[in-house]
Amino acid sequence: MTDQIERYKSFIDALVSLSSSVYARRMRQGQWPSTGEDAAMSRLVSRLPSEDRELLATALEEARTGGMHDMLAYFQEQMDRKKLAVHIEGSELPNSPFGTELFYDFVCRLKGDEWPKS
Repeated sequence: MTDQIERYKSFIDALVSLSSSVYARRMRQGQWPSTGEDAAMSRLVSRLPSEDRELLATALEEARTGGMHDMLAYFQEQMDRKKLAVHIEGSELPNSPFGTELFYDFVCRLKGDEWPKS
């Protein structure tokens, strides 16, 4: 079970590492591509003061992590109904090995919490 728990933790941590938004980074830097369909956004971003760009960057990050959270909530619901299993390296991930849901573990790790002691 220890290997399965480590795979579970790696799965959640990988999702956390993917939660960073390139759009939020571009917004903060005030550097949006100025070609094609991005031209209008580039003009908008270049006119915004840094505190407004920061607010929008935060909203973009929250939209991204919110989508990931919702996907994990759906996965959890399906796993609880025995309609979905997640397999990593040929092994099924345990369902709620810490007594908490996928989306809860994702949010806790996203906020910097340590994994519970197994």
